[in-house]
Amino acid sequence: MGDALSHGVLPGVALASLLGLSLGVGALAGAAVMALLVGFISRRTAIGQDTSIGLAFVGMLGLGVMMLAGREDAEHITELLFGDLSDITNAELAVQAGVAAITLAVTVLFYRPFLALSLNPPQAKLLGMRPGLTHYVMLGAIALAVVSSFGAVGTLLVSGLLVAPAATAAVIHARTVPRMMITAVVAGLLAVVVGQVASFHAGTPQSATMAVTAVGMFFLALVMLEPFARRRHV
Repeated sequence: MGDALSHGVLPGVALASLLGLSLGVGALAGAAVMALLVGFISRRTAIGQDTSIGLAFVGMLGLGVMMLAGREDAEHITELLFGDLSDITNAELAVQAGVAAITLAVTVLFYRPFLALSLNPPQAKLLGMRPGLTHYVMLGAIALAVVSSFGAVGTLLVSGLLVAPAATAAVIHARTVPRMMITAVVAGLLAVVVGQVASFHAGTPQSATMAVTAVGMFFLALVMLEPFARRRHV
C-alpha cells in the first residue's frame, strides 16, 4: 500500500504543478483519492485487496504520466519524481516533524486495532475494533508519510524508505511487533545517513542512493541472517 500510494500521488502533484498550486496539497489530494479508490474497490467487489491496489496503482500512475507528458520543464518534473534533498527548507522540515509526531500518536492510539486488522480482520470485527475505520486511518497515516517525504526522495523512490526498512526488520526476525517497528525505524535512519555519505563521496543522486542503500541493507540482512533462521527452524 505504501508503494502504491507513493506512486498514486503523481496525478495530484502533476495537476497542482499545472495549476501553479502547492505541490504538497496536490500530493495529499492524490493520496486521498488513491486511498479511497483502494478502499472502495476492495469493499464493493469480491476481488482481493492486492488486486484493488494494483488497479488503483496502475490507473493513478498512468494518469500522472499522461498529465506530465509534453511538459518542457523537465528539471522540475525530475524533481517531482526523484526529489531533491538539498532543496528542503526549514518549513518543510517542520512539516515533516509534525507529520512524524502525528503518525507516532496514531500508531500508539490505534496499535491494537492495527495489529488485529493486519492479523485477522474478521476477529477484529468480532472484538468491536471497527476494521473499516481502522483501515482508512491506516491509509491516512501512510498517505501523510508519503506526502511529507516526496519532496525529499520523490514519488518514485519514497516507497524505498517505506518498504525496505520494514522488510529488513522482518528478515531480522524480531520476536515482537514493537521490536520489529523499532528495528525498521533504525534501519530507515541508518539508510538515510549511509546513503547521504555514499552520495557525497560517489557524486551520485542523494535520493536514489538512499533508496538503494535501504534495499541493499535488506539483502545484506537476508544473506547474513538467513542461515541462522534456517538453523532455528531445524
